[in-house]
Amino acid sequence: MALGAGPGDAVFCPTFTFASTAEIVPMTGATPVFVDVDERTYNLDVESLKRAIAFAKAEGMKPAGVIAVDLFGLPADYDAIEAEATRTVARKRAGPPEKLDRIDETTFFADLARRQENLPIPANTSRHGNVVLTTMAKDEGPYLLEWVAYHHLLGFTDILFLTNDCSDGTDEMLDALAEGRACRLDSDFALHLTEGARFDVGIAGLDGRSLGTVTIRSGDPIRGIATSGQGGRSQSLGIADSVTVLARSAAMADAAATRLGNAVDLPAHPAIRRSPANRLHDDSDLGAAPVVTHVGPLSPADVNQALTTGATAAQGLRDRGLIFGAALFLRDQHTVIGLPETLKSLVKAPEYA
Repeated sequence: MALGAGPGDAVFCPTFTFASTAEIVPMTGATPVFVDVDERTYNLDVESLKRAIAFAKAEGMKPAGVIAVDLFGLPADYDAIEAEATRTVARKRAGPPEKLDRIDETTFFADLARRQENLPIPANTSRHGNVVLTTMAKDEGPYLLEWVAYHHLLGFTDILFLTNDCSDGTDEMLDALAEGRACRLDSDFALHLTEGARFDVGIAGLDGRSLGTVTIRSGDPIRGIATSGQGGRSQSLGIADSVTVLARSAAMADAAATRLGNAVDLPAHPAIRRSPANRLHDDSDLGAAPVVTHVGPLSPADVNQALTTGATAAQGLRDRGLIFGAALFLRDQHTVIGLPETLKSLVKAPEYA
């Protein structure tokens, strides 16, 4: 609609995209024309765009715009797409060539920051009254809080979610947000706290019993929380059921959680089965390293020994300033290093100041 597309116009869309990309086009009266994608990036292929434009013109349609979708973190080749669109329109019409509308991201976000700074209104309100955003979601738990916070920052006061049989806790998190309760996060995430903000992290055992709460404030250096362990999404060299780490960044917390998950171990124990990683997954970056595939019965003494080994490794990382705390779990036992405790005594290291 922003381009004025309507009946008789052609809007070009990649073939590899979500249905709504093309679905919106007929609502303006225009016709969606599908363009093949590049076999390396799966983004819109410029040579195919040329052929699609020629096809549309032969069918009596007027090229009106291109919806170029970015996929898998790879942006489409906007310079080439814009050049082709400009060239095509310039040959068809007299006067200055028309160009596809593009957002200057630098200007957009700079303007957004200025507007947010100048808004004399409290958070989660809008000068336009209630502004409602409706969206659909399925298994978006790891990204949910950041997504909600970002869209509140943009000015949306209310968000209506339509979910579809979520299996990762998305529904429970949305219920908690709607009721003003805390959310349980079972994934790695990075914290971005505005000045004066706080974030409460609850540490619980596998039986659900609380081990305490850590309050992270905007002035504290903790910005990453990560969880790892045997039986998770990644292969593990150790037998920890779960290891949660608080560190200076999400990347550092993730690396430390993996390291400590591997450290909780009982080498050569007969109840533990292992297999070369590349035998389970031929593209594994662990190569032939022996990863845990099964953990049989363990005595309480075995569990304590494995956790002690992991705790020693965690204390070593903490002593070196690489992490601020960790909670390690195996069977019905756990050990905690540096958690919970207040963070008022922590200061930012010079390189992160």
